[in-house]
Amino acid sequence: MNLVSLRTEAQGGDFFYKIGLSDGAALSLKPCYLEDYCEDPSSWETGKEFSPSEEEALRFAAACYKAEQAGMRLVGIAEQTRLGLTRKLEQRGHERACVQAVVSRLIGLDLVNDGRYAEFWLRSKLAKRGGKIPGPKKLSASLSGKGVDRDAISGAFAKVLDEEAEFALLERFLEKNHPQNLLEEDGYSLRGLLKSEGFSADVLNRYFER
Repeated sequence: MNLVSLRTEAQGGDFFYKIGLSDGAALSLKPCYLEDYCEDPSSWETGKEFSPSEEEALRFAAACYKAEQAGMRLVGIAEQTRLGLTRKLEQRGHERACVQAVVSRLIGLDLVNDGRYAEFWLRSKLAKRGGKIPGPKKLSASLSGKGVDRDAISGAFAKVLDEEAEFALLERFLEKNHPQNLLEEDGYSLRGLLKSEGFSADVLNRYFER
């Protein structure tokens, strides 16, 4: 397999190569996905012969480029989690090895950030009006189900759900989720329910000591 053509294309603040091969294939790729299998394409000359392993590396890098383009479109629509983006790209038919390489790169560029996603998601949930209001425990479980790790969840809660925000959530939780007869029950039963929903001791003390 030989190199027929090679040109560099700008892409925002980045670039990629368009490569033509002697079998008629036209590949678009970024050198970061070539790993250590090929030398820097900028030094290639027309007619260069590729070994089977180099050809395989070229095609892998081209597949990664396609997966990255798909990933960038998803990131452009909404914040993504590492796990969520991985699943979406695999569901679109991209190879797992390519998806792993792409997601790792996007994380390195801070285009995918589980902590930022968790913070944005939590703010949107707290701002939502109408319907049942989840407590901290269910909010945390929902983020965990999206593949966000414990540290990212804790960081988001620390930034978004300070004592004032948590107290406001508790009041909304009681107003929206429970009928008046429950609110009139003895404080011990209600306190136990709120504790099981993940509300902190400080916020519970503040509520019941009013």
